[in-house]
Amino acid sequence: MKARKEKETRLSTPLKRPRVRPMRRCPCGGRVQAIEHQKVYAFKGRRRIVLTVPAWRCLTCGEVYIDGPSLGWAERAAAVELAQTGPATPETFRFMRRAVRIKSAELAELLGVSVETLSRWENGHREPDRTAWVALSGLVLDEVGARTATRERLRAAAGLAAGGLALAVLWYGARAAARPETR
Repeated sequence: MKARKEKETRLSTPLKRPRVRPMRRCPCGGRVQAIEHQKVYAFKGRRRIVLTVPAWRCLTCGEVYIDGPSLGWAERAAAVELAQTGPATPETFRFMRRAVRIKSAELAELLGVSVETLSRWENGHREPDRTAWVALSGLVLDEVGARTATRERLRAAAGLAAGGLALAVLWYGARAAARPETR
């Protein structure tokens, strides 16, 4: 049986890279050298995303260090690639949610599902809902573009869904009261 080749994507993303703070010494005491490091995100389904991030390598012990803002940039860039091209797997669903720093309870509320359902999607007990995937993709793309349009639409829809029955009862009640009785 032939081994399948993983699909690999090398990104040249339009995301603005964070400003890198200089590192002077490694915790082992050795000097460090600035390098460009290949950060690889591998997902099930034979999907790999490779990003180049600024890092430091210790000249004594060989350890590689990436600062927090650069790592956050890489995660958001990988989430954007997943949002644009997929695949919609439980692993990528959880990765995208975490990359845009949304708590599972908040996302569940925005999508109108229970936290348990969201947990089932993320843990692979059920496939993620297609509309939920599209909504999460919109949230990821909005986060990168510093917009809130998708989140506001989801909040408005969640509010409408919660109050929808009461509005329908009021509307139908008003129609029934306005209708003349015929016998």
